[in-house]
Amino acid sequence: MVLKKNLILDEGIEKYVGECKQMKDKSNNFDYLIYQTMQSWRPKLLDKYFDKKLNEKKRVVDNPDFINVMSDDKMRIFQNKYYVEHNPKWIEDTMYFRLKPQYEMDSAESDWNVFHLHYSKQSLQDYLGIIPFTPSVMINISPHWQFNTMNENYHKFAIELLKKTINSYLNESGKSRYNYWKFVIECGSEGDFIHAHIVAHITPDMLRSVIDGKNSHIAKNNHTIQLKKWWSKHLKDQSWQSPYLKSKKGYEGCLNGKYSIQRSILRNECLVNDKLKYLIEESKPDGHKNMSHPICPLLVEELES
Repeated sequence: MVLKKNLILDEGIEKYVGECKQMKDKSNNFDYLIYQTMQSWRPKLLDKYFDKKLNEKKRVVDNPDFINVMSDDKMRIFQNKYYVEHNPKWIEDTMYFRLKPQYEMDSAESDWNVFHLHYSKQSLQDYLGIIPFTPSVMINISPHWQFNTMNENYHKFAIELLKKTINSYLNESGKSRYNYWKFVIECGSEGDFIHAHIVAHITPDMLRSVIDGKNSHIAKNNHTIQLKKWWSKHLKDQSWQSPYLKSKKGYEGCLNGKYSIQRSILRNECLVNDKLKYLIEESKPDGHKNMSHPICPLLVEELES
């Protein structure tokens, strides 16, 4: 039996999407940050290249990652105290020698320990301007509409119902689960199928409870449960419906289809950027664009607070 774990229903068509493993993030490695910091002190670098006859040559080039430490008092003092002319030659430090013996002075471990005495991983990331990557989740919602989807009289209510449902789900934890997101409500290539795509960035401190833990929010399929709950709640709420609703018939149970709500975890930056780009109508490749519609595509963006 073939498992359909990565099968989604998009505009009524079954499509497969792949899970992508998270790429190792070097910016979270302390040794890498030490190396990058030391490199950032060098205004010039020695670059190797090949001439037309494929002979290896060397040339001096500007360092694109150079940081003038004079603009950072703490780093300037640190560099002047522990480095001479950008060479990693340690100058005696009383505290350091109490912790590490003399023979370890030139070891890679000593580099780490001297930096560790004065800087945390976060402070080096801040100095280098590095924002560590954390995953996002993409959720596709393709309601199984129980009405004639060609009839635009139904579209206003369908779009507003989807918008309210998605906003309520993303905001239900006080933005602790997701700290920013984008979503788009589209009409499909034929202009008759209202559906939505969400890309939500997971709050770094909530990774385990949202996606990584065995009993996490996504692993237990709680995102589907909550979306269905908010759908039903907004459908029953009549306070907003009069400008949109012709009839409630055909909206109950629209999210109960097997592939009505599908998700994929975006575990590398290239994939996240690609999915965010896909939400923009002008960025879609040929064959994926929506038909001209008076209301949608409707793009909603919630920036990080």
